Amino acid sequence: MRKALILSMSIFITFFLHACQGNTTESSKVLEADLTGREEAILSTTAEQSFVFDFHTDEELEELTVSVERYESGELIDDKLIYFSAEIQEEGSIIFTVSGMNSSGNRLFLHSGIGSNNVVSVSRNTTALPGENVSSVWGINPNEKDPASGEMVLASILYSSDEGGMSSLPDYFYEDADEHAEELEDYDTAFLLKAEFK
Repeated sequence: MRKALILSMSIFITFFLHACQGNTTESSKVLEADLTGREEAILSTTAEQSFVFDFHTDEELEELTVSVERYESGELIDDKLIYFSAEIQEEGSIIFTVSGMNSSGNRLFLHSGIGSNNVVSVSRNTTALPGENVSSVWGINPNEKDPASGEMVLASILYSSDEGGMSSLPDYFYEDADEHAEELEDYDTAFLLKAEFK
């Protein structure tokens, strides 16, 4: 419980530090955040993996939904492992962190937040990985993302017990995840971080 409280406080601090920097970009887009060394240090001491994205939207987009989907060997197991919405203004941030909860590392603590206009909405959940000796790889959507384009995959975390090694998802997967869903079959467990602006 204490670890969850520390993680929550760290995420709030990171959001507010990042929001104070200000951004001059006027175009509507979602992009990987350019974190300061201090923000990276805060995240790295509280989570094994983190993703932070900045967004800039048009005025008519007033709500953001963030979700995390879980797949096992390519089959969708849970489309709302994390699922929440928040009112937004024209700019803000999305953050997603993953931490192991026990010494074997097969229990994960997932934490996601949306920060916009000095308000932070947070959702968290726990989940278990099948097996104990799994390797992981992470990936971020390399494509420029337009908030008005509908649901988008922002990032992936992939786990496999295959001793032969593994690689992250190809860039084309992020362009149309539904079309290339077969790529997820190569992993024991996959988590996809998604966002949709409305």
